[in-house]
Amino acid sequence: MKIWHKITPFVLLFSLMGCNQIDSSRVVYASFYPIYDFTSRIVGNLYKVESLTPPGTEPHDFELSPKKIARIIDSKGLIVNGINIESWVDDLPKEVKNKTCVVSDGVEIRKTNGQDDPHIWLNPLNAVKEMENIANFMCQIDENNQTTYLANLANATASFVELDNELMAIANSMTQRNIVVAHAAYGYMCDRYGLNQISINGIEPDQEPTAQTIENIIDAVNEYHITTIFTEELISSDIADFISKQCHIKVEVLSPLEEAEDGEDYISVMKENFQKIKEASND
Repeated sequence: MKIWHKITPFVLLFSLMGCNQIDSSRVVYASFYPIYDFTSRIVGNLYKVESLTPPGTEPHDFELSPKKIARIIDSKGLIVNGINIESWVDDLPKEVKNKTCVVSDGVEIRKTNGQDDPHIWLNPLNAVKEMENIANFMCQIDENNQTTYLANLANATASFVELDNELMAIANSMTQRNIVVAHAAYGYMCDRYGLNQISINGIEPDQEPTAQTIENIIDAVNEYHITTIFTEELISSDIADFISKQCHIKVEVLSPLEEAEDGEDYISVMKENFQKIKEASND
């Protein structure tokens, strides 16, 4: 028993400092899925990119563990969205803050109900700016590979501009410009493509609506002849299901790209989102 008491602190320290098979010095950490996607496109195969937020976890609610903080300290860098979606950023130690890139720097931030909206990535042109920030960051901390990072940025930019043109064409073909969504995540996307989001919850998924808000949504569904209400994988669909039954409309899943399934990426999910919106518009 005495030996156990002597060994335990060492084992805990060993675990906290990430002394295992993972070589954190060859890792760039990204806070959650879209940041992971963008960082992977810029970094390529030069470093391993890992998302801190596990699959099935809402990024708004995720908290960083001491073990992960220790690994980030030893890593090449940390990429975050900013705009308060990562509640843990302000409490990071100086060693981490000194190697952190905030991808929202330089992006014009919109407000929803008086709050800064963090969902900047849902406009592909904002995503390009985010990838520019990531590329500049990587060029600063890894000068030997600047040419690769800038080439990867050029390729990613071309793909995202092509995506933007494709989504704009789809949006321009739609007659229904109103979409009812689970939470107010789609403001940047709607601004870009001339759509109007009617949200059940607020910017944060747990900002549940009042009875008056639900009544207003039902009125809007009837007034605008909306045929589909969009929910999400990571939050409850109870209120969406209630409105659906009240208004006799369909429920579909729309992704705010806070996670993605295997085989999917930002571009494929955005295309799928717009196909669903188009189908709802044509019903």
